[in-house]
Amino acid sequence: TTSASATLGVATKYRDLPLRAAAYARRNADPIKTVLVMGIAEPIEPGTRFTAAVAGMYDKGKLVAQYKADSAALANPTFIAALVVAPGTYRLRMAATDSAGRTGTVDIPVDTALATAGPLKMSSLVLCVPSATVPCASLALQFTKEPVVTAAFELYGLAKGQPQITMTAELAKTLDGPAIEGLVLPGKFAGTDEPDKVAVTFSVPIDKLEPGDYIVRIVGGLEGMPTTRITHTLRKIGG
Repeated sequence: TTSASATLGVATKYRDLPLRAAAYARRNADPIKTVLVMGIAEPIEPGTRFTAAVAGMYDKGKLVAQYKADSAALANPTFIAALVVAPGTYRLRMAATDSAGRTGTVDIPVDTALATAGPLKMSSLVLCVPSATVPCASLALQFTKEPVVTAAFELYGLAKGQPQITMTAELAKTLDGPAIEGLVLPGKFAGTDEPDKVAVTFSVPIDKLEPGDYIVRIVGGLEGMPTTRITHTLRKIGG
């Protein structure tokens, strides 16, 4: 059996434990020199629990940052890693083992460049399950019986006196296809503890959607300036 940590030192791909994973970039405390990358991994087989999980960021094959799940993190079915790196392009490896001794890895290319909307910057778009009090209570990579999914991102660089900003969420079957009727949704903007950072969330109803893959598109920008968009695939499976 190969441990999850040992997979960070080799290029071998491990497939005994099937995983799905994704990566997201956010602004870090020092936005010029570093970026925060969030890696998410979860087992494809329902009911599987990780006994160990690690993540590593590679720059041209060199391991430059790593993250290891502690016991509290392993209590959750989804493994979330936080890695701080310089802006650039990387390979992210997410690796885990389960109670049967199986090991799995997923390798993801990561470009840490943040999307722009005029003078503003935007984090990656994430999808999550809301709770009664928190719009984005838990990140997820696929959904089943949830009536609503939250699409969320961070907006950076807002200043007093700037033109009004408008953002809407669309749900479509393809990247550039028409929005599904009735699913063009307004965003909610909430201030944070950083004066120029705003948390933007959208409530996306999915209870009437057939199982399959959909594209969540966030479209908008500052009034009078070109629009921008960020996207994420939403996967709904049969419950």
